[in-house]
Amino acid sequence: MSGKKVKPVEDSPAPSEARREWYREPVYLVNGALILLCVAIYAQTLSFDFINLDDNVFVTENPAVQSGLSWASFKWAMTSLYGSNWHPLTWLSHLIDVSLFGLSPGGHHAVNVVFHIANSLLLFALLRSLT
Repeated sequence: MSGKKVKPVEDSPAPSEARREWYREPVYLVNGALILLCVAIYAQTLSFDFINLDDNVFVTENPAVQSGLSWASFKWAMTSLYGSNWHPLTWLSHLIDVSLFGLSPGGHHAVNVVFHIANSLLLFALLRSLT
């Protein structure tokens, strides 16, 4: 053996830790950008009215939804094939929206903006974890 002493490196982070540290800030920036983009695109819908495509079937002319969330409407949402669809989560969302905002379309649209933001963030998280 030679007389040289090897000095241990104590303060340098492991490569994976350094890489994780580097990714931390851009993730917040991308998430912030996604939130701002969704708000910029969809905020205009807060002043829109209900449309005649399917809002009449799902909300404005649906007596079960117009009553708001109750035990009876919850059971209805879980078992109904109203409008040729079985989608209990959609029905529950509409029931909660009516309970919170009544038949004012702005509140319903605001909830959809939040759903768009959440889906954008979830998609980005999924794509980031897959790459």
